[in-house]
Amino acid sequence: DTYDHFNPTEETRITAGQWDPNPFTDQLEVYIPEGPAQEIPLYDMQGHLVFSKILAPGKQQLNLYGLRSGVYFIRYGEQTFKVIKM
Repeated sequence: DTYDHFNPTEETRITAGQWDPNPFTDQLEVYIPEGPAQEIPLYDMQGHLVFSKILAPGKQQLNLYGLRSGVYFIRYGEQTFKVIKM
C-alpha cells in the first residue's frame, strides 16, 4: 500500500477551536472560514493518511465512525490540529 505520510513528531503548531467536540466519538464538527474549498487530511499517530475530504467554507460534520479510538492530526493550511477519538 502507498500512504501519504505526515510526521507527527515534526515541529508543529497545535491549537484548538475549529474542531468540535474534541475529544469526539463518531462525528466531528468542522468550521472552515471564508475562502476557497480546502482539503482536510486526517493522519494517525504513525503518519498515515486515514481520511481526507475537500470542504467548502462554513460548518460541516465529518462522519468518522470507522476510525479507531486514538489521537489524530488534521492538517489545515500551515497548521496542525490534534484531535482525539474516544
